Amino acid sequence: MPKNFTDYQYYPALRSRLWEMRGHTELDKETKSKIIPIIALAKYQKTTTAAAVIETVAKLLDGGPFILDVEPSVYYRCDDAQTLYDPDQDYGAWRKHVASIPNVIPSVLVRASGGKRPIIQQALKLEQSFGQIAIRSRNPSSDLEVLSNVLSSIDDAKNLLVILDYQYVRGASSELADKATNLIAGLREVNNDAVIALIGSSYPQAAASYGDAGATLEIYERSFHASVASTTDVIYGDYASIHPIAFAPQKSLYVPRIDYPTATTWTFRRYRDDDGGWKKCAQEITDLPQWDKALVEQSWGAQKIAAAKAGDLTGMGAPGPWIAARVNMHILRQLDFDPGIPNDEDQDE
Repeated sequence: MPKNFTDYQYYPALRSRLWEMRGHTELDKETKSKIIPIIALAKYQKTTTAAAVIETVAKLLDGGPFILDVEPSVYYRCDDAQTLYDPDQDYGAWRKHVASIPNVIPSVLVRASGGKRPIIQQALKLEQSFGQIAIRSRNPSSDLEVLSNVLSSIDDAKNLLVILDYQYVRGASSELADKATNLIAGLREVNNDAVIALIGSSYPQAAASYGDAGATLEIYERSFHASVASTTDVIYGDYASIHPIAFAPQKSLYVPRIDYPTATTWTFRRYRDDDGGWKKCAQEITDLPQWDKALVEQSWGAQKIAAAKAGDLTGMGAPGPWIAARVNMHILRQLDFDPGIPNDEDQDE
């Protein structure tokens, strides 16, 4: 387990869904040691109960520490997710579920109608049992009171990671940065030692809306974080290049698409099968000025792009594996991010 939350400078937030987890699973051991993923408990393929998914997640993470949260979306959440939010016995059902998980950092769950005392008692009991805990707010502007109550009640503020999740930030990062800065100031008035991570995502629901054959998109969560971090200490987090808002699954025809991340942009190429498909996407990606050949040695996702360029699509002939490849590369890119290095090569095409 980490000595301090501040030992880590990147917290990727993933749902426990197949391709998001695959992207993390394919990271090398050294890379995994540099991050603590925030895992939102969700259905994993045909595994739909919380206990079974937790067991699967623990195996996939191979003994590494992780923060465990609960996915709230009706489309992705486990069948019994609502029972975990039962405030009886200070969220006893949730505490029982996480009690025996190795290397877990449990989140404090909050049910709006559950009352203040069970939340605070839950936090105290989790802190006593695990040492380190987290609390994730997906509506930070409305949660100052509950966050303050937990922060002021625990034994040591450094045992708590406060995760401010602003979800979709594209087109609103400046406004949200002002709100986040003010909220963090309020939390630091409660306890100046508060450890806070700021997360969000600007990955679009439909990339093709920015260009049928391809485009380069700015990663707005980086500028969002930079704006807030210019005035206060806050750790960076994101959704690892996944759109943050859950939506109902729909059957539809897909067009082959490959995404390539740098630290500050996503570039994608998109071609129908009769116009070159995955191979043409990979060829154009590897011809980009920002294509980093060295990444092929470091990233499973980049290796798959190089293989697709050569016509090898083994295990990659559907959109899902390419989501995993994007997640895999994105996490590596964010770990390599250096705000002091200009990214001229990453400007929009």
